[in-house]
This record gives sequence, C-alpha cells and structure tokens, in this order.
Amino acid sequence: MTNIIEPRYCADVNFLPQDIDDSKPLIYKVRLLTAQKRDVLFLVAVAVAVVLTVRQYSQNNAFCAAAAILLLASMWKVFIPVRYELNADGIVREMLGSRRFIAWNQIRTYQVYHNGIFLLPPNDRFYAEVFRGGFLPVPPALSAEVLYRFRVSVNSL
Repeated sequence: MTNIIEPRYCADVNFLPQDIDDSKPLIYKVRLLTAQKRDVLFLVAVAVAVVLTVRQYSQNNAFCAAAAILLLASMWKVFIPVRYELNADGIVREMLGSRRFIAWNQIRTYQVYHNGIFLLPPNDRFYAEVFRGGFLPVPPALSAEVLYRFRVSVNSL
C-alpha cells in the first residue's frame, strides 16, 4: 500500500491524460541552479557571508580563498545538470556518469510538492527515514505530465 500526502500541489487544469503516450519514457533535465532560484540564492548568500566573515576575522586572503573554494566544492551538485527518465520500470537519475535506478515497487510513500515529489524507501521504519528519501524535482512545464505518469505507475502495483 502506498501512502500519498499532497500538501502543496496545484494541478494544471489544461492537462488531459489522453495526450500522453505511455509507451515512450518521459526524459527531462533539471539544473538546480535555475530550477530553484530562491533556494540557490539563499545558499549563495550564506556562502558569501561565511567568506566575508572569514575575511573580516582572519585578515588573511589565503584563508578567505580556502573558505570560498571549500564552499564552492561543497555546492557542486547545484551546478551540474541532472537527467531524469520515467519509464515503465521506474525512475532513472543520471548525473556525471553515475546512474541511479528506483523501481516503482520501491516507493512506499511519496509527498507531492509544488516543485517536485519526495520519495521514501520501502524499508522498515527508521527513526530518521526522512533523510533516506529522494527528491524528484519537476520543472513547472512538465509538472502535470510527470505527476500523472508517477501516479499511474505507482498505483498500478
């Protein structure tokens, strides 16, 4: 049994399910830098504040440069495009040559948000299971189609 929680989703009223060809996989790319601008801007603002604080208190340009490099290195996933594919078997995520496959039967619970779908694994309950889930970002132009395909695939099991 799949649990469904939909706190903040606005469906596209112009979307018609008969417009979808289920035989073809849905493939799209997401670049977090452009898809979630507000979150990324907050992240960049915090990084700049940290670098300026290091500069202010250390008065050393080498420490300031090291802090900037470490912060940029820790945010590498923001700059890399991610390719998603929804097919009959599950969800495929490809990034920098790595490939992760999530079968439809591995999705126990999901939550639908305005910018994507949060997936939780089917394993036994875990005290911090919210940190073991995955997030499927969805571009606004494809939100209705992705959600329709997702629901049909998960609920057909």
